[in-house]
Amino acid sequence: MNEAIKYFSIIFLSMLTLTACGKDASNSQDASAKQSVTNESAVTRLRVGFPPDENPKEIIRKNQPLMEYLKKETGIKEIDIVVPETYTAAVEEMGKGNLDVVYFGGLTYVLAKSELDITPFARGTAEGTPENFSLIIARVDSNISSLQDLKGKSFAFGDVASTSGHLIPHKGLLNVNIDPNKDMKSLVYTGAHDKTALAVFNREVDAGAMNARLFPKMVARGQLDKSKLVILWKSDPFADYPWAARSNLGPEVIAKLRDAFVNLKDPSLLSLLGVEGYESTSDKDFDNIRQAAQALGFMGD
Repeated sequence: MNEAIKYFSIIFLSMLTLTACGKDASNSQDASAKQSVTNESAVTRLRVGFPPDENPKEIIRKNQPLMEYLKKETGIKEIDIVVPETYTAAVEEMGKGNLDVVYFGGLTYVLAKSELDITPFARGTAEGTPENFSLIIARVDSNISSLQDLKGKSFAFGDVASTSGHLIPHKGLLNVNIDPNKDMKSLVYTGAHDKTALAVFNREVDAGAMNARLFPKMVARGQLDKSKLVILWKSDPFADYPWAARSNLGPEVIAKLRDAFVNLKDPSLLSLLGVEGYESTSDKDFDNIRQAAQALGFMGD
């Protein structure tokens, strides 16, 4: 098993175990808190978490108008944006009850779902599909033209818990008999898709894996020069980025959130969010991510 995955799995499971123990120790306090939350008319504030897959200021800028829209559509008076430092921190904070809704990556969602009572309710569509893709990129002048050329090179993944920035490309490399942990000259985890793309572009690493949806956005912003980069590999489609809520928010609140997303048609807001629209989703949509996570040792069978 990749040492980073092994370390992540130990930390992740330990963190959730501690969270669960903390809940057990304060059972009576949590019971009263749960009663107030499940009284759905009493839900006047939501804390919404986002994975740190790009600059936190950019995340807040893009998503604040969505929060205003959700307030209007759901009648919830306060909806605050929270950007934890890591993917796992988002799960931890949700487990503690400090986050009510999280915009998960696919992998982080299935790991969280294995330990927490959460309900996925919507995911965005782009280019006519709710599915996502992962890319492996290199510079045109790197003399790398295929995945086999990556052996002996330096390589970057994003966050260890990222679906498109780690899980899917890692499995893709293994499928063509390239073990990133053994066959690369060096392997780094940048923590975010934009950091990986810039590391490749600025020659800090020879190649790297990133979210396909972010690549054209970075080109449009002038952060990347597409003519100087080559896409070595594009994954098969996979489910990613579900919006999920703590189940004890109650079915009525979750239904309001689902309806608000599915009914969002404002083209300017959708463009800002980088999606064409939203559709309803359920846990079974993420079975392929669950299988990949099991294959790479992120979770048990």
